[in-house]
Amino acid sequence: YSNLQSNGCNLATFLKKYKIIKGDRVAFLSYNRIEFAEILYATSKLSAIVMPINFRLSKQEIASIVKDANPKFFLYEREFFKTINYLVKNNFLSKNMAICIDTKNYYKLLTKSKNTHPLNFKNSKKNDDWSLMYTSGTTGKPKGVIRNHEGYYHLSSITSIELKIKKEDKALLVMPLCHANSFNFFCAYIFAGASIYIYSKPSFNCKYFFNILKKHYCTFTSLVPTHFIIMLDYIKKNNKNNIIKHKFNFMISSAPARKDTKQLILKYFKDAKKKGIIMNKKKIEEGYKKRKKVLGVKYVNQSIKDKNLFNDDFQNFITINCWNKVWNTKHLTDRQRSFNTLCILAATNKWDEFSCISQKI
Repeated sequence: YSNLQSNGCNLATFLKKYKIIKGDRVAFLSYNRIEFAEILYATSKLSAIVMPINFRLSKQEIASIVKDANPKFFLYEREFFKTINYLVKNNFLSKNMAICIDTKNYYKLLTKSKNTHPLNFKNSKKNDDWSLMYTSGTTGKPKGVIRNHEGYYHLSSITSIELKIKKEDKALLVMPLCHANSFNFFCAYIFAGASIYIYSKPSFNCKYFFNILKKHYCTFTSLVPTHFIIMLDYIKKNNKNNIIKHKFNFMISSAPARKDTKQLILKYFKDAKKKGIIMNKKKIEEGYKKRKKVLGVKYVNQSIKDKNLFNDDFQNFITINCWNKVWNTKHLTDRQRSFNTLCILAATNKWDEFSCISQKI
């Protein structure tokens, strides 16, 4: 954290010399790199807006985003020099307002330049915008979404509390840092003062992934279903049962996973049963217990019987968050909560559900 502060302040000082001020946009084009943390820190210190760009986009698509966002400065990885050159040649970007993070000059400005004390920077305000991220463009042109410091603070604090993140925890961020998933978890683990490891390969490599998890005893990672399918295939082919021995949390993000995929994850990763957040059996069982008490065993058993691949995730979500988290709190009795529910159902014209609950009071 002290290195992050030092490097971040030096980068902020450098950007300040280029007249980057509050509200200016600083673009970043790179694969996952530790420099992302320094850029976040620097833009925060300047009340500037960080603008991570999806590295999978074509140079023409990136040019369209740059034209729309009009970043004041551009940091990039050497791998994307041709893209930067294209932007410069087509007048989307000024050459002297970009720097490659793989050069000696960049390293020198982080470590050799005179460090400006953090107190010399004005504190960002909670309503200052901090990030500008563009959608993937699957439903049309990519659209820019802005979030301010207050939004990240609330999201980070809620995530940190919900996941019970401790200072000793270690997150491995695999998803691209230009994606909201990794950006949000980065902030949540920083919020808790925990450790963060960044998966830096351009594509997903199972052997490399597991080596990082085991070497650094990482306790959390968030992946999309495709990652898990690739991992399960790797484990089967290489006979790597229970490949991770320490306790850890896997999260399935961005899209629902099939039931059989979840079951295989629980089969091959034994500790996921004990401390996993992909399928918390204890919370589901407690939720069903309360649901049966309120609605009746026959009704709930029929609901369980009717579960399928389409509604399974939603049923588990309702059971955990509604019947376990809400109905199992002690603020109200079941009867009081049932009357509250009847009022809501009557007001929203949900008479089928109304009759179901009213028969049990």
